[in-house]
Parts: sequence; structure tokens; C-alpha cells
Amino acid sequence: MKNTKRFWGALAVAVLSAVPLSVCSKKAEEAAVEAAAEGEAAPEAAAAEKAEPKPSTYERDYKFSKDESYAFGVWAGMNLLNGFHATLNEREFLRGMRAAQKENSTPRIDREQAMEILSQLNYERGEVLQKVQEEKNAAEAEKRKAEAEGNLAKGKAYLDDNGKKAGVFTTPSGLQYEVLVQGSGPRPTASSRVRVDYEGKLLDGTVFDSSYTRGQPAEFPLGGVIKGWTEGLQLMEKGASYRFFIPPDLAYGENGTGNIPPNSTLIFKVDLLEVLDE
Repeated sequence: MKNTKRFWGALAVAVLSAVPLSVCSKKAEEAAVEAAAEGEAAPEAAAAEKAEPKPSTYERDYKFSKDESYAFGVWAGMNLLNGFHATLNEREFLRGMRAAQKENSTPRIDREQAMEILSQLNYERGEVLQKVQEEKNAAEAEKRKAEAEGNLAKGKAYLDDNGKKAGVFTTPSGLQYEVLVQGSGPRPTASSRVRVDYEGKLLDGTVFDSSYTRGQPAEFPLGGVIKGWTEGLQLMEKGASYRFFIPPDLAYGENGTGNIPPNSTLIFKVDLLEVLDE
């Protein structure tokens, strides 16, 4: 129903905006040319132009040009069936349009009936679109669930092997870390604010974040980051460089975030530059 009202309203606007409200008569043009040639004042030319009424686009005898008529067809084709993918019966469509345009005609379907039919079509379309969207959401959820389960299994296998390597330590929470450079300054607490350089990778080596690339260290409170960071940085001393292997439950979990897939095990190289509240 809204589409139909919008069609007739927009059609009227299209007429007003796309078609000149009047057409200059040949006589007015000739009068203006003669006035210019004889050096007559502009008001006299304007009076000559005013002498003959201009046909209005609202008058029945106004004939739209081929391009104007075609433009209405293009507009109707792009907008009238918005959201519908069925094919119109062109013959009946044109019959209905012509019947509605003619004066003193009685279309076989009046305005009220037409609105009722179109309203029902819109309702049915809405139900179909809702069902399609629900099916799409269900398929995406199933795909994401399968991805999450696969990532969880890959991460567990990786951490099981990684934890057996020399120099890799595992905490009771499941966080793994490797000391690259030992520090000599103070250690942050869970409520500390720190300045760090870091790079984060997925298990396949994809770098998803890096302060090295940005050329700007990051500052943040340890209470405002993922659990693996909050725990891991408290193991470091100022000046240290560690590599952390963080399981999903200490990172972004089954939802993931941004370019980090669900249940991703993350690898971070972190340099603790400053403990800002020391």
C-alpha cells in the first residue's frame, strides 16, 4: 500500500521536477527577437511573451516527448516493483494505467480494490523476505558454529604441542608464554596502566593488529584488555619482551571480534615499555 501511494506521489513530483511548467510559444520568441533587434526595452519583450498563454503540463492537450515518456517508464520499472521479483502482465498493467488516466472512465478494479490487492502483496512479500532472512541467518549461524568448533580443535592441538617445547611455560589458566628478553624494572599489577609495543597473529600467521606497523606504542589499563593480556603482562618486568599463546577462553571466545574468527587461539609478541603508574 505504501509503495502504491509512493508511486503516485513520486509520479506527481517527477512531473513537476522533470518537465517544464510551460512551453515558450513561437510568437513570444519572435517578439523577443524583434525587440532585441529594434533596441526595445526588456519590459516590452516580456509583455509580448505574456500575450499568449503557455500550455501547462497539467493540461490534457500537453503531449510528453518520447524521452519524457520513456523516463517515466524507466522510473516505474526501477521503483514500482521494488522488492518484487515476479514478472508483470504488461498488457494488464498498461490497461490499468490507461483506465486510471482517462476521464470519466471506470477501471474494472477501483482505487480501493487496487489498494487492497497491493496491500496483500506487500504483506505476502514481507513474510517471504522475513523467511528468507531467517534462513540466511540460520545458515550463517551454522557456518559460524562449525568454524568455531574447528578453530577450537586446532587451537587445542596447537597448544598441546606448543606446551611441550623448551622455554614455553603454561600457567594454571592455560596461558602459555615464552620469555624473549628478560626485563629489570617493576612489574605491573591488574590495576596498572602500561605502555607497550605488540603484534598479534592468528595460528596461520595472519597479523591482525600491530603497533609496530602503526609506529606508535599503545597505552591502556590492564583491567581493560583480554584476560590473557591482564594475566600475562603481570608476569613481565619493565623492559621485557614476551611471546604469549592465548587460548580462546582468555581471548575473544566463541564470538570472535572484527577480523578475529570465533574461538581463535592468538599469538602475541609484547614489549613492556613502561609501567605508567609506578
